[in-house]
Amino acid sequence: MKRSATVSDILQILRHHSIELQKRLAISPLQLTMPTDGKGVRIKVSVQQGQQHKLPRMIEFPLGDDMLNVPLEVQEDYQEYKLLHLQSRGL
Repeated sequence: MKRSATVSDILQILRHHSIELQKRLAISPLQLTMPTDGKGVRIKVSVQQGQQHKLPRMIEFPLGDDMLNVPLEVQEDYQEYKLLHLQSRGL
């Protein structure tokens, strides 16, 4: 039985199953986050320019005994993160 993903489900997917989700989406690089803007439960998928059309707006994702309908918000706003070396900055 499929059900809609809850906030708790989204957090569990992002914390413990993000690699599996990335493999299922089959686009790299990408970043996964959970928006907290009050516009509904979903996973935001940030991709590079020209990649948005390759992803669905919803994905079925197994979590425990449940099959979830997980809404995706796909945006072409991927930005590479660069690690800061705190020691070199005196922190």
